[in-house]
Amino acid sequence: MLTGIPRNAADRDEVLAHLVIRLFGTEDVLSEPEVNRLLSTVTADVPTLRRALVDFAFLRRDRDGSLYWRTA
Repeated sequence: MLTGIPRNAADRDEVLAHLVIRLFGTEDVLSEPEVNRLLSTVTADVPTLRRALVDFAFLRRDRDGSLYWRTA
């Protein structure tokens, strides 16, 4: 279970890249509840992990935050 996001940029990127590859298909477009369900399998702090994946460009979301997809 992931208890925190590494502060070191290289470590953080490695962890986030691993998670996004493991949890999200390249063609998936998911609702926020679906993303939350997937992230809950690896962390109790779903909002922080979801935000990190978006902030560090591993996931994108539409303007209203209702749909998410993996970046290339």
